[in-house]
Amino acid sequence: MLRQLETFIMRLCVNAGALWLAAFIGLISYGDNWVNLIIAAFILGILNALIKPLLVIFTLPAIVLTLGLFTIFINGFIIVLVSWLFNKFTVGSFWSAMLVGLLIGLVNYIVTILIEKLGSTRE
Repeated sequence: MLRQLETFIMRLCVNAGALWLAAFIGLISYGDNWVNLIIAAFILGILNALIKPLLVIFTLPAIVLTLGLFTIFINGFIIVLVSWLFNKFTVGSFWSAMLVGLLIGLVNYIVTILIEKLGSTRE
C-alpha cells in the first residue's frame, strides 16, 4: 500500500511538472497559482486512474486500428474533463488539449521507464 501511495505522489508531481511545462508553452492556463496546478494534477491523476481504463476498453477497436495513436485523443479528452471539473484550469481548444495529453503521455512514459529501472535495481 505504501509503495502505491509513493508512486501516486510521484506521478502527481510529474503531472504537475508536465502541466507547468504545457502552461509555459502556452497551451493551458492555471491562474499562475501553484496550488491550482497541484489540484489540476490531482484531478488528472484521479481521472487517469478511474475513467481512462474504461475509455481504453470501450475504444479498443479504434486503438488497435490506429496502432495506439487513438490514445492521444483519449488523453486530450481527459485534459478537457479536467478543465470542465476545475474552472481555474483552462485549455484553449481541443487540439491544445490533445497536445497537452501527448506531452503528459510522453512524460509519464519516461517516468514509467525510470520507475521500472529503479525498481529493478532495488530488488
